[in-house]
Formats: sequence, structure tokens, C-alpha cells
Amino acid sequence: MKNKFWALFFFAMMVFIGNASSNWQKCYVSPNSSLTSLWVNDTTLFVGKLGLARSTDFGLTWTNAESGMDLSNSNFAFAFATMKDKTGENKIFTSLSHPMVSGGMYSSIDNGNNWKETGPGLTSFDIRALAVNDTNIFAGAKDSGVYVSSNGGASWIAVNNGLPKSQFNFFGVFPMIASGRCVFAGIGVRVFRSIDKGNNWAEADSGLPFFYSYVKCFVSIDTNMFVGLSCLEGSTGGVFLSTDNGARWNSVNNGISDSATIYGFAACGKDLFAGGSSIYLSKNLGGSWTVVDRSGLPLSFVSSLAVCGDYIFAVIDTQNGQVWRRPLSEIGVTRTISDNSKPQQKEIRYHVQKGALHLSGVSSCDQICLFSLSGRCLYNSYGSSKIKIGNAHQPLLIRIKRENTMIKSGMVMME
Repeated sequence: MKNKFWALFFFAMMVFIGNASSNWQKCYVSPNSSLTSLWVNDTTLFVGKLGLARSTDFGLTWTNAESGMDLSNSNFAFAFATMKDKTGENKIFTSLSHPMVSGGMYSSIDNGNNWKETGPGLTSFDIRALAVNDTNIFAGAKDSGVYVSSNGGASWIAVNNGLPKSQFNFFGVFPMIASGRCVFAGIGVRVFRSIDKGNNWAEADSGLPFFYSYVKCFVSIDTNMFVGLSCLEGSTGGVFLSTDNGARWNSVNNGISDSATIYGFAACGKDLFAGGSSIYLSKNLGGSWTVVDRSGLPLSFVSSLAVCGDYIFAVIDTQNGQVWRRPLSEIGVTRTISDNSKPQQKEIRYHVQKGALHLSGVSSCDQICLFSLSGRCLYNSYGSSKIKIGNAHQPLLIRIKRENTMIKSGMVMME
């Protein structure tokens, strides 16, 4: 019996030290709707649905985060943005949208625990895009153009000079992004740019195809601005890149079909993910792309992507929307941490006492995983100094990673 136990232990350790799985793992299913967006605030994930859900443990568990919101009209949470408030803390904005009846813009100063409706000036019920430029937050509406608030959402004004107002009802303003002193807005097949805080807008789409190639998403990495396009038969889609603030765009579809539709981006340092019918990865700022293995994912297209912690997250467009995740390390991507936030090298120790695992020497950046001897993940989070394990009788396996590098692994013996 003793030999059988140790054989099982060594087998589990071999599986545990290597990658436990090379597949995507489903971590959230919407109970009543498709999912509209996926967004990250520091280490918290938000997903838009009929309302709003949140995960603070990298997708392991989810709760509704809707306190203070009016959901009486079945409103979807569409857009998210973060800006610093007067105290330097993050202030989150999200829009609850409905094309016909009351929607609203909400803000939170406690990471989504409580929400408060912002001030007057928004005349649209259907805000689909948000972007923050310095102390200004911009909102793109489905039916009435662009609004801006320069006082943290206390009031809003419309800023549509130079925008094609006749196209608002057909396409709306979506998506939006701020990069440096520029703010960009997609309207149908066109891209518009403002360099004066939204007072004036001008076309910034030289090089983009105009024949049924619709703007779907933006992302910026340093001075590199990417746009993802959808297209109909006979037009060009995929990814385009501008390195001069939108003055000129060039196709960067090496490894992506020119007829591909790109619905979302996610950046991890200099690495860039793009999602559509496939998930693509570029490690050279769009110079070339490789297809990321979709093992485990449903066949539906990927509508949103996000990087949080050491994971890439993907929203799959199904009737009841799903969020899936996969470790970045399995895809060959390393999450970078600034030098100022790198933890000091300390000896990591752990022991079990009164139904809890106590750890010392770990930092907030260290990923801590506990597994059963059969390899099942029981706990996965960052920087914990105390983990409740209850009345477990069998030993557990522990793995601690820092910046995707294993720094501690072993067995946790019970009391």
C-alpha cells in the first residue's frame, strides 16, 4: 500500500511540474444572455451581459457586480474605461445600453462593488464605446455621435464637429480609443481622429479599404495603432497598422487571411492577440501572425479578448456567452512586470495550521496553485499568505510561479 501511494505521488508530481493542460478551460457561462465585452481593471475581470459580472481570482469564480445599477429594462453592459480620480485611485466607467428605452452611464470608485449614475448631458440610451484621454472621457453612441466629460462624468456635452452625422443611426460610433493626444473613433468603414479633445474631428483612414470593410476594434502598443476590420465577400479585412497617429494605415495580414474578420485585440507587452474565427498571435508588432491552438474551444467566433494575470481570456459568441482562459506560458507568451514592481527575492516557506496553509516570502505577483495528487487544481490565485484548506486528509501539491517561472514546488503535508 505504501509503495502504491508513493508511485501515485511521483506520477502526480511529474504531471504537476509540467503543464497540467494544453487546452482552453471554460470559466464562465452567462445564465441568460450573450456577452458584449470583456475588460480588465488591474487584476479584476469584468464581463458585460444583461448586467455585469466580475471575477477577482482570474476567472475561477464570478459574481454579479451590479449594485446601484438600474437593470429594469434589460440593459446590456457594453463599454468600459478607467481613469484616475482626484485622489489617484482608479475610477471605472461602464455603460448600460438599450436602443429604445432608458440606459445610463455609471461609475465606480471601489472596483465595481458599487455603481453611481453619472451626471446629465448624455441624450443617448445606447452608448457602445468609451475612451479616456488625460482627464477627458469620451463616449460613443449608437445614434447621436460622441460625448465628452472633463469632470469625471459629472456632466457631458456632445462633440460632433467634423463627424458624418447622417451615418450615426446606420453605424453609430464604435469603437473608440485614445493614444497620446489623439482620440480615434470608428464609424462604419471610416476612422476619424481628434487632436483637440474632441472639439474637431477629421478623417484618418488613408490606406484602409472602404468597400464593406467595417471598423470593429482598436488597440495601441506604444506608437503602434492597430485596427481590426470585418468584411463582406470581395472586400478586405484583417488587421491594419498605423505608426503615425492614423495618417496612414497598412495591411499587416501575414498569417491572417485578407478576408478575416477581427472582433477584438488583447496586448501583453509587445505581444498582440487578435480574435475572430481564429485566435492569432503576433510577437513582432504585426509583422507576422501565427494561429493559436483552439483545443477545447467551441467552434463559434471569438468576440473579445483580454489578458489578466498569467492568462489569456476569450469570449465565445454563443447564445449563452462563455468566457474561456488559457495560461500565457502554454502559448509562449511571458507577462512582463516593471522593475519597480518586481518582488524581492525571499525564501518561501509554508506550513499547515488550524485548517489553513500559511505562506511567507510570497509577493503579490507570485501565482500559487494547489493540486490534489490526481492533478486536479484546487486553488489558483496570486500573493496569498493564508489559504483555507479545511479538513483535508490527503497531501496536496503546491506550485508557486513568479513571472511564469517555477520558483517553488513540493508537497503540503496535512496536520
